[in-house]
Formats: sequence, structure tokens, C-alpha cells
Amino acid sequence: MDAITASYAPDAVLEWVGGPLDGRYAAPDAIKTTWTKFAKANGALKADISHLQEAANPKGATVTADVVFQGKTAIPVRYVLTYRDGKLVAEIWQIDPKLANKGGY
Repeated sequence: MDAITASYAPDAVLEWVGGPLDGRYAAPDAIKTTWTKFAKANGALKADISHLQEAANPKGATVTADVVFQGKTAIPVRYVLTYRDGKLVAEIWQIDPKLANKGGY
């Protein structure tokens, strides 16, 4: 978890929309706890990534992707990340059931 959470800025926000972890996590400890719960619940995961895009300028970057994580179950996610000064400041995990239908999950 330390490797995952090291990329977050101290004031980062994780918005998890849908699923059992639905909520807003705005403190480093809350974000780490959320990722720990996710990892324990799902075990080893494989990620099928599509529509990966980056938009960047001198002030920061935004990365978007459609991701289906496959472990104990399929977890279809629309992923949006915003970076400033090389740190992750905002992250959205939108559970998106229609993505599961595209990959046969």
C-alpha cells in the first residue's frame, strides 16, 4: 500500500462512485485504508485497459481510461486521474457496468 499511496499529494481526494467502497476519501490515511480494503477483497488482479488518454500542460495532467479489473470478480471502472507537480491530487473511480458488457465479463 505504501507504493500505491506514495504518488498521492497530501491533500488528494479519491472519489469512489458505486460499489461497496462508494464514498469520498480526502485524507491520506482514508485513501490508504480504502486501497487496503480493495486489495483484501479482490486478491490478485489483472487489468484490461482501453481508451487510455492523457492531456497535459505546464500546470498538470489528466489521465482517463476504461479499465476492467479481473480477479475474484470483474470490476469495470472509468478511471480519471489529475496530477499537479508530479503528484496525484484527484482520482475518480466510477464503477461502470456497461464496460463489463464490452469485454464479455
